[in-house]
Amino acid sequence: MNVVPVTAENLCVAAGAHARRFSYFLFENFDPAEASDDPGNPRLFLRDTADGLLSRIVDGCEPERTFAAVCARFGADLTERLLAGGILRREGETLFLDTPLFLAEDAGPITAFCTDAASRLAGLLTEKKREFQALAEELQNGFSAEVNLYHVVCGMCLDGLFLDRLSSLGLLSEGRPHASGLDYLAVIYEKCPELDRFSDGLLCSWNRLADEDCALQSFGDGNGDRMDCYRYFRLRELGWLTERYAEADRLLAGMTEAELLQAAKALLTGQPADPLLAAALEFFGYASGGRICVPVYGKAQQETVAKIEALLEQTLLEPVSALLADADRLPITAAEHGVPRAELANELWHVLFGSINEALVQTGFAAAPLSRPGEGRYLQSVEIGL
Repeated sequence: MNVVPVTAENLCVAAGAHARRFSYFLFENFDPAEASDDPGNPRLFLRDTADGLLSRIVDGCEPERTFAAVCARFGADLTERLLAGGILRREGETLFLDTPLFLAEDAGPITAFCTDAASRLAGLLTEKKREFQALAEELQNGFSAEVNLYHVVCGMCLDGLFLDRLSSLGLLSEGRPHASGLDYLAVIYEKCPELDRFSDGLLCSWNRLADEDCALQSFGDGNGDRMDCYRYFRLRELGWLTERYAEADRLLAGMTEAELLQAAKALLTGQPADPLLAAALEFFGYASGGRICVPVYGKAQQETVAKIEALLEQTLLEPVSALLADADRLPITAAEHGVPRAELANELWHVLFGSINEALVQTGFAAAPLSRPGEGRYLQSVEIGL
């Protein structure tokens, strides 16, 4: 594995070297609609225009990574934004990574970290399959135990309740407040086959359009352009809607996220909803014939969801804690740059539980998500009042 050491003895990148290309992901703890025009919104500067600068940080020798040299080459505005946004860190005159960024060279250590561990941890859950199934059958929401285990174990627990527990123990971080007042974590992957299976291929990706008591959500991989309402609104904000969203845009012209969520709540309680909003819910797959047609998790399911989480925590907390405690010892680029351990552990946990989910689906513990051409694999659900 060829991680670029951050020492003064590095060899400089050859003049004119080709910039790497990156994919950018966010864990948002802010309302993306309200922050759409905020200059501190990372969506405004975490895009391909940052590729060259970040390539310099990971591949350049120390003189090329000074604040002055980077500003001169890539502009002070972008450099300052990446510093203020927690993507870069300045130590003296030298710039370092300050958020998890993975290069093709890191694929080997990441694979070694998660492959055997995921198989072992999935095995621990599968050993208790009957116990988990018995609890899932208590949900009584009209869907099979396997479908419910996909939503509750693979999504709501491993990427929700259990993640919160790991965070409460200091084993990983779920956010970081920035100078802009926005709270988020950014994760960056080099675009390459070696890493695509982690960044896009694993079952570890939520799309959640939510307010205080309702969420329209899908959970699956990131291997495509998911046709879901959360993604629609984010693309609309950026002016990036393509022709494939034309029907959604017709139905939701002038409509807000809050209005769509209110329509979903109306359908859940048997109340009438605006016909265009109801049609949009059908377009996105959450409703059919004027009724919500995906699994719903509300107050009636709350106690059972808590029981499933308790069983999962009893099974996985000790071995997962031991793994994440050593996250910053992996021989990968982000660790070499001194990226905060808890933030690095957050993304490594996503790779790990995504690999666990793949194993759970493969063994039949959980239902296999639908594979949708051009969109990837995912299943949808609704949370209300949890």
